[in-house]
Amino acid sequence: HELGNGEWDVPELRERLPQVFSTARPLERLELERDFVSLGRRTMLLNARRLDGTDMILIGIEDITERRHWEERQKLLVAELGHRMKNLLATVQSIASQTMRNTGSLSAFNEAFGGRLQALGRAHDLLTGDNWAGADLREVVSEALQAYGMAGERTHAEGEDFDLAPRAALVLSMTMYELATNAAKHGALSSASGQVEVGWELVRAELGPALRLTWHEFGGPPATQPTRAGFGTSLIEHSLAYELEGEARLEFLETGLCCEMLIPY
Repeated sequence: HELGNGEWDVPELRERLPQVFSTARPLERLELERDFVSLGRRTMLLNARRLDGTDMILIGIEDITERRHWEERQKLLVAELGHRMKNLLATVQSIASQTMRNTGSLSAFNEAFGGRLQALGRAHDLLTGDNWAGADLREVVSEALQAYGMAGERTHAEGEDFDLAPRAALVLSMTMYELATNAAKHGALSSASGQVEVGWELVRAELGPALRLTWHEFGGPPATQPTRAGFGTSLIEHSLAYELEGEARLEFLETGLCCEMLIPY
């Protein structure tokens, strides 16, 4: 009990160590969390047994602080993984339901659903590469354009470096994919002369500090407003509002589709 600066002078040890003498029963795996002058807060594992034929006790002390930290970290990771899997499955279910509702044939469903799952997978790849700390906005835009082989002379992306939070990265990845899909099938990139410009900047809006992201098509066919909102339009307008508390505005112009998004940060 006098070792060090009295860190081992605790009631539990004062009670149990004498029992090792009186009963010859070992003390096994006793954990003590103590403050040590030279070490700080540590978790120690004690084992003690009486040496046969003597009045001495052999005590083994193991510092298991890092092991306990690692175990706690593992518990958090498992819980986080479970949470993300539930969110991912809910997202996939929503994509499947909305895609089925807005496609008229099995082949159209397979094409649309498969493309959206791939976009979701690419977004997860970006996040996994950075340990889910977030994703670079430029990479998110580039991935969406490259999905259709669009990154090149007919597309232009410009803006300052900006790191997206994981949730924002997922939503914007899906949004960019839907815009790119529409541009390839019906918009500017469905014609040989069409082009797309994507730009972003940090602004102060009514909702506070925000990222303003614009998607502007030109040189292709005029943009016509659909008679009913499809999955892409709903995702763009509603996901930004519900998932990120942001805003999205779509304009169907003679020059091409224009989409402006505001996302708080």
